Amino acid sequence: MAHRKPKTPIRDASTGLEAGAALMNAGRDASKTTDEIEAHLNTVAKRKSSSAKKQLKAAISAGRTTPITTVKKLRGGSDIALAAAALPDALVEAASLASARAAAAQGFAALADALEGLTIETDDDGRPSVDALVDTLRAGADPDLLEIALSAPGGPRAAANALRRQATGAVEDTIMRLSLTDWTGVDAAALSSAAGGLSGLRLGVEINLGQTPRGDAIASALNLNAYFVDGAVDYPLLLADIEALRACMSGGVLTLAGLSALIMSHGLAYASKEGRELADAIVQTVAFAAGEKTEAAKIGLADAASPVGEARAARQSISETDAPPLNIDLGYVSPEAMAWLSAESLSADPVPSLRLTHDEDADRFARCVDAALTQAADEPQRQDVTLRVLGAKTLDQIDGLERNRLEARGLTSEALDRIEQSLKDGLTLKSAFSRWVVGDDVIRRRLGLPPEAFETDGEALLRALGISARDIEDARAAIQGRRRPVSDPTSSLAEILARPEDISATDRAAFAVSASAALQTKPTLFPATPDGPAASSADLLKVFKIAIEAGLGVRLEASRPKVDAELQSRINEARRRAHAPPAPTGEVAATHASEPRPDPQSDGAVSRQRLPDRRKGYIQKATVGGHKVYLHTGEFEDGELGEIFIDMHKEGAAFRSLMNNFAIAISIGLQYGVPLEEFVVAFVFTRFEPAGEVTGNDSIR
Repeated sequence: MAHRKPKTPIRDASTGLEAGAALMNAGRDASKTTDEIEAHLNTVAKRKSSSAKKQLKAAISAGRTTPITTVKKLRGGSDIALAAAALPDALVEAASLASARAAAAQGFAALADALEGLTIETDDDGRPSVDALVDTLRAGADPDLLEIALSAPGGPRAAANALRRQATGAVEDTIMRLSLTDWTGVDAAALSSAAGGLSGLRLGVEINLGQTPRGDAIASALNLNAYFVDGAVDYPLLLADIEALRACMSGGVLTLAGLSALIMSHGLAYASKEGRELADAIVQTVAFAAGEKTEAAKIGLADAASPVGEARAARQSISETDAPPLNIDLGYVSPEAMAWLSAESLSADPVPSLRLTHDEDADRFARCVDAALTQAADEPQRQDVTLRVLGAKTLDQIDGLERNRLEARGLTSEALDRIEQSLKDGLTLKSAFSRWVVGDDVIRRRLGLPPEAFETDGEALLRALGISARDIEDARAAIQGRRRPVSDPTSSLAEILARPEDISATDRAAFAVSASAALQTKPTLFPATPDGPAASSADLLKVFKIAIEAGLGVRLEASRPKVDAELQSRINEARRRAHAPPAPTGEVAATHASEPRPDPQSDGAVSRQRLPDRRKGYIQKATVGGHKVYLHTGEFEDGELGEIFIDMHKEGAAFRSLMNNFAIAISIGLQYGVPLEEFVVAFVFTRFEPAGEVTGNDSIR
């Protein structure tokens, strides 16, 4: 009888590291993952002390540290080692590949459309007609591809779905990581010119300098700002977690996140001398605890009367240990790792957003901002920052759209109440003043305007009321949250809450150099630009010159072509109309209006009844699992439901698009006579987020 070969410790550890990555990708939920975290640690640190694993389990569960995995899984990729002289050519080649990827995405989508056509005109055996094959070939499909698609399991439809997945993957933002020993022989002008070719191609580049760790090295990340409690850093807890990581990881890489967020929590400005000194002291202390006992880390252990002194004094409590040292760095981590930690900053970068980045929490300050306001602001200053950052929630907070001004121009008090409630719920200016909120009776009877003109563009209603374009633009900014967080740009609070684009590359470099004195791998700089468009050639040249002089790496975020807000709005509206069923005109419209809706139970051919150009509808609000949902409806002349639109304003763009297409599909089905109950039966118990009880509206289930 054959004996099963036992797993080796290396194989067990590898399984544990994969489990750590899976945990991180699934997201942190203490009620669900506690047992999984314990199993993960028992595998990856099987022979380590139970006290260390218990400490680390608590840290991972609370989101102070990530599960233990590999550098590649933690960061989302591996570095490609290059000679410095080859760097410009590598960037030019990357730009060419990104262009080819964009073209491939369009090709995949076009071929998918062509293959879908093969499923429409078929014979009794499901084989496509000659005409359908001709159309597919004319659309650019290769004959060999046709043969593969028709003979593969699932047929053309499965092949089309696979191509659409390829198209989606081809346009996803990615980042390429390059590793250099140093900048010797690199010309900043040539490098910035090559990097400029990446503009708008959705490909970012990270150029790391120094000893970058291997992709399969064991790794974890730690959020420094998670240890800021009640106005101070809990150093005993921080050092205990590092000791547990060191014991359980047996060497490896520990990436620090939340450094600039911790500086902000102390009420210090990122660009200030005090902020840089504190960053240096904190990283030195962490490095000392991790075993990086450099000469710089040993100095200044006495005075604890300031945040810097507290960080230095904490080193006195660090005891000697035989555990291998950890390699500390200030690198970047994957979005999944950042979400696990709820990290508010990465690497040596400034805090990127003063608001929480999770969609459902968009109307709340980031944790470090709350702490900074407690440390450095009085109540009037807090209210000022709240209005400017989180946005106006009442009309009287918006200059030019005060209630008395709008009432004088014909809007009723009840309509204004509905508008204010929609603003509090997070709707945009266009949506808040649309016919669905203001009401058809108000628009038609009080204002003498056609409600149909304001279905999706409430700003047009404001223009019709005589509100100036400047006031509308200012109102839009007030609702979204103004760009400058503090009214007085010369105040110390303005420096503490400075936007990333208002912090110079020189100040970024100074912070990075100060924070990395004890580290082998240096942090990276990136050119800060408002709203995330590609950096200009002048910005790139400046950043590369500063990075080369300071001995730092450079990170260029993936960028898209710059499109102004109004044009982007028009593109979105055009996309919605392109996917919406076209309205009939002339005799066709009259014919459809007089026809009864088809009976799906009849044996005759089923035809589609279009909705009338002018149709009744309602907007209703409900809450699903804590997420606000707005349901817009359109009706046939007999009052039956004929179309729906679903607005979930705080979800991601991809999810909103998916829900929009789902609503269009339902609408088309209703117009072909599918009973609404059939859709209810089909979808009522499906499970996806947001999920939960529907509340706030008795008529929506």
